[in-house]
Amino acid sequence: MIYAFLFLVFHNSDVAAGFGMGVLVLQEVLNQTPLLLVTFSILALLFIPFKQWLDKPRRDRIHGVTSIPLSQTPEENEKTVN
Repeated sequence: MIYAFLFLVFHNSDVAAGFGMGVLVLQEVLNQTPLLLVTFSILALLFIPFKQWLDKPRRDRIHGVTSIPLSQTPEENEKTVN
């Protein structure tokens, strides 16, 4: 429910998922869930920014931020620009 509401508000799945995971961790702490499960949830939450960083070049290519094909080197790119 929280994810769906935040996705409708922000139109950003990453923000909604991050906030939803944060609420899940808070709920686990308040319900006195075993420490191992809380630790796993926190590590999963911290993995989100790392995954975003890993996927940034691919996302930029998909959204057309850069027009350099994967097979093109910077030197080949300079030749096409000049």
